[in-house]
Amino acid sequence: MVDLTALFLNFVPAGQRTDSPKEFYHESPPDDRGVIKTGPTRKMTCLQEAEILQLVSDYLSGETIAALGRQFNIHKNTVRAHLERRQVEVRPYRKISNDQMPEVIAMYEDGASIRAIAKSLNVLPSTLRRKMLGLGVVLRKRMGSI
Repeated sequence: MVDLTALFLNFVPAGQRTDSPKEFYHESPPDDRGVIKTGPTRKMTCLQEAEILQLVSDYLSGETIAALGRQFNIHKNTVRAHLERRQVEVRPYRKISNDQMPEVIAMYEDGASIRAIAKSLNVLPSTLRRKMLGLGVVLRKRMGSI
């Protein structure tokens, strides 16, 4: 019996990142097409248990999934998967309630930018702008526009 485990094993030690995608390529035997390389081309980051606990702690203290993905150099879906494996309830996307809009409009009329207001509410500026336009707020011209 032939042991093929080593041929198909894509092991990366925890906490390490592969430096070369070549480590993940498997070469087929040459034929009339030449050598064919197969396998994933992306690099993987495997978090250690301490890093996963830090990720969960940061999320519970209010950090966003996207920010955690950038911090730990992993995809946001991987962050979400780590949270779900630890049975952490994932927050829904942040929305602006109608109760917040009078305060938002007052801040805007006092001269605050949409970007600054959105940052204080932890929402995207485009979300805030769309909500304001939906309520009939007349927006100022953007800086630098003609």
